[in-house]
Amino acid sequence: APVRYYSDAKNEQSGSAWRAVEAIVRSVSKVDVSAFSNKREVDRHFLEHGILEDAALRAFVLTNLDQPRAAKGQEAPPMKWKINWNGIVNELNSIAGFDAAGCILDESVDDSERSHRYDGDTFYISGGASRFVQTSYIPQIQRLFPNHLLTTIRGAGHWVHAEAPEETIKLLRTYLDR
Repeated sequence: APVRYYSDAKNEQSGSAWRAVEAIVRSVSKVDVSAFSNKREVDRHFLEHGILEDAALRAFVLTNLDQPRAAKGQEAPPMKWKINWNGIVNELNSIAGFDAAGCILDESVDDSERSHRYDGDTFYISGGASRFVQTSYIPQIQRLFPNHLLTTIRGAGHWVHAEAPEETIKLLRTYLDR
């Protein structure tokens, strides 16, 4: 949702959810995947060390793992991440800090009349078990994205595309085919 997320206890409404995301990102970033020979070993390491207990989330994170193939007669190069986990860790505060006042959403408006809303179509898919899109955030969503559609997949958490991939694809197809 287009709001600032906090990880401190006094902002408990979003705090515990954001703390969980931070913990996952920080834990995954510390794993040296070059020490493993395949994704199955990394998957087992995550599970055994309590880094990612949810199988769907582990599978999603592992899609970001590059397992190069060996050239004929050569040893396979070490595995590596496709994404820069350390860069994400370094920018967690920026990621959590949706700054509507600093957004430039409409480039056609000159600086003195800059609009902080996007009038194009916007589609939100929320997980029913997620604490990231809350009822109290709806006015902010409506103000910044007046042509939005919000739908919820019951039982899914924050990572709806990993936890409920079939439902997510079905919703996206329906939305895009309208």
